[in-house]
Amino acid sequence: MMVLPSFLSGLFLVFAVQCQYLVRRDCTFSVSASAGDTCSSLASYWGITLTQFQSYNPGVDCNKDLTANTNYCIEWDDGQPPPTSTTTTSSTTSATLTTPSGPSPTQTGITSNCDAYYKVVSGDTCQKIVKYFGNFTLTDFYNWNMAVGSDCSQLFLGFYYCVGTTSSGNATTTTTATRSTTTGPPQPEQTGIISTCTSYYKVGSGDTCSQIVDKYGTFTLKDFLSWNPAVGSDCSQLFIGYYVCVGIPGTPTSRPAATSKTTTSTATGPTPTQTGVAANCNSYYLVKSSDSCQKIIDNYGNKFTLKQFYIWNPAVGSDCSKLWVGYYVCVGVRS
Repeated sequence: MMVLPSFLSGLFLVFAVQCQYLVRRDCTFSVSASAGDTCSSLASYWGITLTQFQSYNPGVDCNKDLTANTNYCIEWDDGQPPPTSTTTTSSTTSATLTTPSGPSPTQTGITSNCDAYYKVVSGDTCQKIVKYFGNFTLTDFYNWNMAVGSDCSQLFLGFYYCVGTTSSGNATTTTTATRSTTTGPPQPEQTGIISTCTSYYKVGSGDTCSQIVDKYGTFTLKDFLSWNPAVGSDCSQLFIGYYVCVGIPGTPTSRPAATSKTTTSTATGPTPTQTGVAANCNSYYLVKSSDSCQKIIDNYGNKFTLKQFYIWNPAVGSDCSKLWVGYYVCVGVRS
């Protein structure tokens, strides 16, 4: 066996310690921390406990904020808990599964009459699983999956858990788990996205918060900022290539029908148009997905002002929040 010179051995040891500080050798999923992230906030967001986070990232000082743009481990060995000692590893390996026949891996102690399973994905918590299925209680879930603990601290990524049982051959809760095991928000996303988000959009070059709102036309800028607080109140932290939330339960899936936005009181011109277009309009422009009110004005060489544009097109709102893609707007009037 080759023996390293003493000074190289010392360098190697320092390098190994530094690498271990950031991400454990068997880490299978890590994420980059944002400014202001802490051990607790990152653990909570990714559905793991603070104890798990600390065991995945030994040496990290959880008494202060994490280092921005540094990777931290949030999944160990595809969801397996990291061994804490030789004794623990041996005990785990020799444990006898008493759970019923079903998918694997599962933890010990799953109820013997389980007949429906669910695979945990990033971001899951016991409460989220209960809320998703909606036909059993958190107490039921704990009773069926004893190994997760009474505080859900041992819920492991990639493991299957019981979400339904039978009694004397009859289903008492659910017999099928219909949720896809790949369900989850697309990545990467910024922290703090509303937990009820159902629709996502990947930010492209040139996008602004207002343009994204305009592109969909089914929610307001205020909605968007509340669903994606990490972008900031001025949208200065909207990052290219990241996914943002553009819909929650109850958000319309499409704009209101064109017929509800046209009117006979406006000038004769191309359709569709929004209500209230200036009656003496003689020049129109078809709004594209990347447009904003100011951009339209710039395209016309500032031949008219933003104030004039709002007067000619009152339906877009005083902040241009209702500029709809695919609709014609007035960009010139007769004297």
